[in-house]
Amino acid sequence: MNVNKKMEAIEFGKPHEICAGLYLLRMPLPFRLNHINLYLLDDGDSWILVDSGMNNDQVKAIWSKLILTFFKEKPISKVVLTHLHPDHIGLSAWLQNILDIPVYISELDWEQASNIWKNDTQDGLAKHQRLYTQFGVGGGELDFLLENRSGYKKLVKALPKNVKFIKEGDCIQTAGGDWLAKTAVGHTPEHICLWNEKSRILISGDHILPTITPNISILAHGLGNPLQSYLDSLKSFKELPCKYYCPAHGPVSTNFVERIDEILRHHEEKFEVLQNLSADAITVKDAMPVLFGRDLPIQQYMFALGETAAHLICMEAQDRLSKTFRQKPYGNQWLFQSVQADLNRCPDASLKAVEI
Repeated sequence: MNVNKKMEAIEFGKPHEICAGLYLLRMPLPFRLNHINLYLLDDGDSWILVDSGMNNDQVKAIWSKLILTFFKEKPISKVVLTHLHPDHIGLSAWLQNILDIPVYISELDWEQASNIWKNDTQDGLAKHQRLYTQFGVGGGELDFLLENRSGYKKLVKALPKNVKFIKEGDCIQTAGGDWLAKTAVGHTPEHICLWNEKSRILISGDHILPTITPNISILAHGLGNPLQSYLDSLKSFKELPCKYYCPAHGPVSTNFVERIDEILRHHEEKFEVLQNLSADAITVKDAMPVLFGRDLPIQQYMFALGETAAHLICMEAQDRLSKTFRQKPYGNQWLFQSVQADLNRCPDASLKAVEI
């Protein structure tokens, strides 16, 4: 395995061999997180591409050059997407059009992408009004968030057509070995990782990252308790005898079990912070700065609200917090409180409010 080269030393747009049959293709991102790792699976007379990169002129220029050089004699035959986020799905429609190749994605992620695509409709507006009201956002701040709800469409620009679905247990057979699709729930509804049992390599996408943690959010078109799903999925992945994991961001790494334990501890620490914060009833908006700070850029602020909500909802499901409601113009605002504090204040549990 050729994994010792530092990530910053791997040039953008230059395929880097990880091992026989597997290449890493690093592409730029226009964010603080400045790169994404795509992967190439050697299929003999063609390549299978895992993820596509961001849809912008810089990445298109890199791809245009690669298609005329590296992929001239040995083309890409299909694109497999780990999930629906813009840096992964972004150029899949463009590549599909110019290369005339199929695009594979999980059915639930495709459903969510299609729903998010409709955020600028009246139905999308209503769903986001309700969501941000639940979070405790109102007034001019609510208007500002609603104005920025269509960021996904602006970044992706076009979705691929006639996609094919990939699911848990599907096998991608290549000249370099078989890759088994494994569903990883939480970051998205049906994130796909690829597992090569013979080489004990996992292409982990955003599910397991070596230096950062993936955003796990309550969304207008998302899972009811994504964080619990994510934690459960991590624990199930921990059983894999993984020697190397190949993430979408950061270096190919070997500390698989240790990293999963680190991520589990990271979320438990956030639970403890929120437990200590919630002696009095708090909204998602109240709790968010304690976990993520203030003065965040708009996109980071939206991520932070969603992830704070995911932690609070998860704690409610674990019976560590109670949730009550306050009526607002666009729906019920969520109020969270420590279960112990709630019981001290109201010993008769039957008096707890319920959503209607």
